[in-house]
Amino acid sequence: MSCAIQGFDEALAVEDDRFVAYFEGFRLESTFQPIFSHAHHRAIGHEALLRITDGEGAPIGPLQFLCKQWAPTDAVALNALIARMHVANFRRSEPVDRWLFLNVDPVDTIRTLQAVEALGQALRDHGITPESVVIEIVEQDIPNSGDLLDIVAAYRELGCLIAIDDFGTGFSNLARMIKFRPDIVKLDRTFVADTGSDVHSARCLPLIVNMLHEIGSLVLAEGVESEQHALTSVRADVDLMQGFYFARPQRDIESGPPSSLPVLRDITRLSDQQVLDYESAFQLALQDYQAAFATMLVEMRCGADLSAAAAPILAMKRAVHLYVLDTDGRQVGRNVHGANRRVYGQTPHKPLLNGEGAKWTHRPYFRRARLRRHEMQITRPYLSLTGAFMCVTLSQSTDIAGREHVVCCDLEYPL
Repeated sequence: MSCAIQGFDEALAVEDDRFVAYFEGFRLESTFQPIFSHAHHRAIGHEALLRITDGEGAPIGPLQFLCKQWAPTDAVALNALIARMHVANFRRSEPVDRWLFLNVDPVDTIRTLQAVEALGQALRDHGITPESVVIEIVEQDIPNSGDLLDIVAAYRELGCLIAIDDFGTGFSNLARMIKFRPDIVKLDRTFVADTGSDVHSARCLPLIVNMLHEIGSLVLAEGVESEQHALTSVRADVDLMQGFYFARPQRDIESGPPSSLPVLRDITRLSDQQVLDYESAFQLALQDYQAAFATMLVEMRCGADLSAAAAPILAMKRAVHLYVLDTDGRQVGRNVHGANRRVYGQTPHKPLLNGEGAKWTHRPYFRRARLRRHEMQITRPYLSLTGAFMCVTLSQSTDIAGREHVVCCDLEYPL
């Protein structure tokens, strides 16, 4: 059954109790892909996606359709029609406490202002508050920072939230993120996909998420298509997830109060267990090094020479080097090398290998050792400046010849 809706653009109609649109002989309809919060274990929003068929019912790719050489006035009308259709279908489902994510085509400032006006009218017509709408902008479509700021400002003035889509590709620029602070940043799907095969991607993803959190943005992982993708996202501390693993785009939105998704509870449980397993393995691998380090410090306090006291720990497989800092954080003497000499042969940082006289007050292992005297400190894995290898540092403040020093030992990671 099909009928036109009075007061709407005549191209917007109802078919089978859903709003559809017609434009230049093409049929347009809405589908919605849920977006989930793993902390809340439920959907918190839905991205409106476009499905298109031609006059013979054959599907047309949305990008192929939207990138046609429409006349400027037709492009404006098309985008307004799509927004009105998505808003109408979203309102029809009456979802509770959900965001509507809308993709926009911010070609230029004039057309953006027209699109904002059309969207505002559609929201008023359907009784949807602007703060329930998240506008998705693809950053690389707008290489000019001034244009990007103007477009963001226009939608923010309406009252909508802003999400940057496909962050990490094209013109993606962290400096621009800091300037206008999007409410949500959607990571390009390659971030999650690459972590399974690339150890560097896996290490970098949590740091990227943390940087985006620091500028005040929530982080959404796109392209979550497997349990491993979901676990990777949770471990990286992303806030929201979207992908086929949880739900494919669907014509209808579940109405009523948000319901819990069992698979999200499973992901949280598996992630928690992986963290516990990692911490247990990490601590187990460290035990022998900690014991040898503690024995070395006792011997040094009793007057033993550094090289003699350190010999047992430096003979261990992952020990790279040991060094001593004064209370100002300045290294006293050169590094004392351990059994693990492989990193020295491979490092491109040869001018940095000699740490004598270097000042390490900025390192957390020095600050914590001074703060908690006589307690051994263990860092999380980090990149060593003097060797370009991932390491873990053991450090402890102790008295040597009547004066306080901080003794440090770098171990190659993973242990």
